[in-house]
Amino acid sequence: LDAHQSFSKAPRRLPEVRLLLLGERETGKSSAGNAILGKTGLFQVGVVTEECIRQQAEVAMRLVTVVDSPGWEGDPNGPKCARCLQEQTVQLIWKSASLADV
Repeated sequence: LDAHQSFSKAPRRLPEVRLLLLGERETGKSSAGNAILGKTGLFQVGVVTEECIRQQAEVAMRLVTVVDSPGWEGDPNGPKCARCLQEQTVQLIWKSASLADV
């Protein structure tokens, strides 16, 4: 038997992977999502992501779910407020949790 087959000769599916992409605006989260899923065009690149978007693909016999999120707010010229970033992160996680639950 090869490593990807069980005794029934049906392909074995590995556990699912779910990823939430978080970070500042315009840092390549959408591009990273496309690269992780091994496809181009799933997440729109070069456009500001306004809401959480979920995409899935099979990668190495594993279902991979990626949720792209809007970038963190903040003035790129000013100091970053750690508390503000923390609050935004929690909000994004709550918004995206239902998208990742399949």
